[in-house]
Amino acid sequence: RDAAEVAVHRTFTEVGFARAPIPERTWAALSTYYYNNRHAAQREDWDDLGTSMAFVNWWESQTRLIPMPLRWKERWHRELMPTVAAWAGDVQLQATAFYGMRVYADASWLIRHVDREDTHALSAIMNLDQSDDVEAWPLLIDSLDGETHSLTISPGEMLFYESARCLHGRPLPLKGSRFVNAFVHYRPKDDPHWHAVAGSYSGAAVRWAADHIAVRSEEAREMARRLAAHSGHAWLAGAAAASPSAAPTSSAGSLGGSLTWEAAVALDAAIAILLFGVLCLVARRLRLTGLILARLQRAARPRREKGEAV
Repeated sequence: RDAAEVAVHRTFTEVGFARAPIPERTWAALSTYYYNNRHAAQREDWDDLGTSMAFVNWWESQTRLIPMPLRWKERWHRELMPTVAAWAGDVQLQATAFYGMRVYADASWLIRHVDREDTHALSAIMNLDQSDDVEAWPLLIDSLDGETHSLTISPGEMLFYESARCLHGRPLPLKGSRFVNAFVHYRPKDDPHWHAVAGSYSGAAVRWAADHIAVRSEEAREMARRLAAHSGHAWLAGAAAASPSAAPTSSAGSLGGSLTWEAAVALDAAIAILLFGVLCLVARRLRLTGLILARLQRAARPRREKGEAV
C-alpha cells in the first residue's frame, strides 16, 4: 500500500471504491452472452508469465476464460465508460483493457496487489455468475485512508475501485465450484502519466456516491429472487444482490437495446427460420431453372436433328 501511495499521487473519489448495479442494457447483453457460451470456457494460459507475474494461484486451481468477440468487448467497454466516469466525478476517460470472462474454480485465491499505473486508474469488477454451492467470497480492499474492507458482489453487480491505488485481493480460498467475473479498466483520456500529478476527489464524485451507494441488502436479495423466478434459469438462483435496473425483466426491447434470454432465443429461432425459408426459396428457384433448361434442350434437339437430315 505504501508503494502504491508513492507511485499514485492522484485520487478520484472519497473512499476509493463503490458497489453498484451493472447498467441494464450492458447486463442484459453480458448475461445473455455468458449463458449462451458458458460451456466454451478455455484454460487460462499463465505459462508464459510464471509465478512471479501471476496473482492468481493458477498452478493450484486452474482458472478458465470464456472468449469474447472483440466487437462485443469494445461495445461493452464503451457502454460502461459513462458510469465509471460519473462515479469518479465526470472525468473524461479512455478505455484501456477489458479482461474476462474469467471462471474461478474451487480453492482459487488472489494475492492482494495493486494494478499497473499507466492503464488501470479506474476499474470495475463485474460478477456474472456464481454456482449454487458458492460461499461468500469477499474482496479485501483498502480504502484511500488505509482501512481494509471486506466486500462481496453478486450476479448483476459491479464494484468500482481505484485499482492502481487501492490494495485489493481475495486471499481467502473460494469455497464453491464456479465464480465468474469480468474486468474493465480506464484511465484519464490521453494521459498515461495521470498518476504523477497530485489531485483528489471532486464534488461530483461525492454527489454520485450519495445518490447511488445506499442500496439496502434485503431489497437487493428480493430483486435477485424475482429475477431468478422470472427468467426460469437455475444458475441465477441464490444471487444475493441486484438493483431494479441491474437485469432485464421484460422480453420487450429493440435489437440494439436490452434482450433477455427468452428474447434472444426467440430472435435466434426467428433468424434460423428465415434463413431456412430463403434457402428453400433459392433451391426451388434453382430447380425450376433446371426444369426450364431441360425442356428447352429437349425442344431444340428435334430441330437440330431435322436440320442435319436435310
